[in-house]
Amino acid sequence: MRYALFILFFINNLHGAAQSNQLFSGIVLDKATKTPVPWATVLVRGTAKGTVTNAEGKFLFSFTEKKDSIVVQISSIGYKSNLVQLSTNYEKKILLEQGAKLLNEVIVRPQIVRDMVREAVKKIAKNYYTKPIVLTGFYRESLRYDSTHYIYLTEGVLQARKESYRDAHHGGQIKLLKSRKKRISRLAQHYE
Repeated sequence: MRYALFILFFINNLHGAAQSNQLFSGIVLDKATKTPVPWATVLVRGTAKGTVTNAEGKFLFSFTEKKDSIVVQISSIGYKSNLVQLSTNYEKKILLEQGAKLLNEVIVRPQIVRDMVREAVKKIAKNYYTKPIVLTGFYRESLRYDSTHYIYLTEGVLQARKESYRDAHHGGQIKLLKSRKKRISRLAQHYE
């Protein structure tokens, strides 16, 4: 009986914690053309939390802390960064202004392919690791049932061991360090 009460208490607390998540969403648009800005970075000011816009310029993320509004910094290559306050009760349109940067002059010269290949082969030891290395990466997956409604978001931190180019016949290893999955819609149960 004591274990049953403990399990009931534990499940009830999990249910309450899951409901306390605050959802923040928005769409990032080019100020001049009003077209979506894909893959823009959305970072919550003062934290390490954030996300990236999708191909349609939209983003969605949640907080477990109770907050009615947050300040985010939106940035993308070719645009000026923008600070915006987001609220939990609606999707905000965020406009980014284009920011041009002048690049140095680029000179293109013809080159013989055979010479290029020889030069590349000479630099293999310099350009590629000769010892195994460990890389850490971030993974995100989402499922939507239309262009604006998400069913779930999954994120994870991976660690990959990559063998040297000399030992290419040996396989590498991938390890999942941390992951989380957030159901956003009731339809999520049909996709699991």
